[in-house]
Amino acid sequence: KGMLQTVVVGRPDGASTGTGDPLVRAGGEGVTAVEYAPDRHWVAVAEGRRIRLLRAYNLEEETVLEHEAVLTAIAFGPDGILLAAGDRGGVVRLWNVPLGRELGVLGNRTGRVESVAFSPDGQLLAVGGWDGAVDLWEVVRPRKVGRLLKRYGTVGSLAVKFSPDGRTLVGGDSEGKISLWEVDAQRL
Repeated sequence: KGMLQTVVVGRPDGASTGTGDPLVRAGGEGVTAVEYAPDRHWVAVAEGRRIRLLRAYNLEEETVLEHEAVLTAIAFGPDGILLAAGDRGGVVRLWNVPLGRELGVLGNRTGRVESVAFSPDGQLLAVGGWDGAVDLWEVVRPRKVGRLLKRYGTVGSLAVKFSPDGRTLVGGDSEGKISLWEVDAQRL
């Protein structure tokens, strides 16, 4: 109780960080994304073409979700049940974590998916990509409901995140530029 342990995931040499022994080791492909479920039941680890779902309390592997292309971004929905996973091929898949089942594919985009983020109510998914645009998807009935473009250039949206109230989306790119968009769910 009260003891802090370091988890080392994805170091190919398996070396410790010096703060503790690794609790979990990834496979040989390297980790591209990690995500902690909001309900604190799961830790998702994207490596290569698979997502390892680990039980958060002991980091034991529970499920492996197979993907068709190398994963680049993952995000849990606010309930911890849904997981979105984006890949280098521009595809985003939705997964039911407890069932370990794919629920659907959210179309193809031009270029790789760089980031995915659920709105706080779980109704929308923002998908940022190397093409400089952010697509907004309705989650319940998967369909694209909007596309947000930056006012400058086409450098990729490497990171996207909703504000806590879900009304604003922030995106950052590889040039260090930040964009803010108002998201009006009533007009999408």
